[in-house]
Amino acid sequence: MNDGHAELPQRKLVKREAERRILDMMGRLESRGLKVRTTAVLVQLEVRNPQFDTSPVDVLCPSYPLRQVIRCSLHTGGRLWWWWVWECGEGAFEREPMLPADEVEAAADRIAKVLAIR
Repeated sequence: MNDGHAELPQRKLVKREAERRILDMMGRLESRGLKVRTTAVLVQLEVRNPQFDTSPVDVLCPSYPLRQVIRCSLHTGGRLWWWWVWECGEGAFEREPMLPADEVEAAADRIAKVLAIR
């Protein structure tokens, strides 16, 4: 009988690996000039373009600053992936897979591109 206790060490390993990847991603995004803060127990990032912190968009619509939430969590098959997280309203969220978590540099490039307005 499996009471779920055997899965606990595996979940801890996955969480630890996700945290390691998040910290790596934070450094890569900060080196691109983006502001980053962790949310949701260090497996999710909120990334903002500081160039737009005081933009008219922020002032006129402060609930929609130029930002993106990114999550590192399991995908089907048991691999960690980077996910775009979209707020759907009333506290509901949807996730969209971006890239496998080991493709940190490519994911950081995509995130920076999304938050860049040229």
